[in-house]
Amino acid sequence: MALSPRAALFDRGPRLLRDIWALTGIAILTVTLRVIAKIRIRKFGWDDILMVSALCLTIIGSALLTVCVKHGFGRHVWDLDSKTVVPKVIMLDYLTQTFGIAGGTLGRISFILFVIELLGTRRSHRVILWIIIGLQILTNVILIIILFVQCPGHGSAIWTQHGDDKCWDVRIQAYYGYYQGSFNSATDLYLAIFSTYVFWSLNLKLRVKLGLVTLLGLGIFAMAASVMKAVQTRVLAYAQDDPTVATVDYDRWLYIEAYNPEVRTEVDDTYSGKF
Repeated sequence: MALSPRAALFDRGPRLLRDIWALTGIAILTVTLRVIAKIRIRKFGWDDILMVSALCLTIIGSALLTVCVKHGFGRHVWDLDSKTVVPKVIMLDYLTQTFGIAGGTLGRISFILFVIELLGTRRSHRVILWIIIGLQILTNVILIIILFVQCPGHGSAIWTQHGDDKCWDVRIQAYYGYYQGSFNSATDLYLAIFSTYVFWSLNLKLRVKLGLVTLLGLGIFAMAASVMKAVQTRVLAYAQDDPTVATVDYDRWLYIEAYNPEVRTEVDDTYSGKF
């Protein structure tokens, strides 16, 4: 693949990969420690299965993102071959986003199941949490569907971007992305506040309660990542102007959001052992 000399002057891909693979390494470590701990105490359950599945999906997404960058993602579209390279980069970017969304959804559902097991002592709490799980699945699956059906009858037009193909208005994906990001942010905030409030009301040692502040802080960080990704959703409305660069920051925050439940899993597991 030949790139113009000017292409070497601008490339946001390598930094993106450093960020993503740093998160991947931390997530692999924390999830592995969680699995070992749960197996030792014989409490390996559905929340753990979902967390491992979430990690697998995000690792696949990170691998796809790596291939995407190797083909030119992070470089300006005018520095790449518009007929062969650009369509491949856009296709890989869509697949990267799909695995990131799916992994983040499973990770969030895993944490909700963890909360249900430890904190859902009241029927009303359980009902609310199960409703959130249902809405999480529905909201995020719809976004994945939108990614691939926005050019009815000729899906490849999404990445070939021929001017004569009839596709949905790009604002549909952007506007729904705003909703999806906002809903995920609200879910993370609710889970952080709800779980910490209930834990704090229990008869626990001060050391344990102070540790919960860390758990709350990580939950707030998850919400912040969701907010930042939602803010970056605006680029989807005009990504066609420079599609190989426009979504770099969007993908970065998407994977920060997706990896957050996996990175914080060891903290959650630590405090689950107090009961």
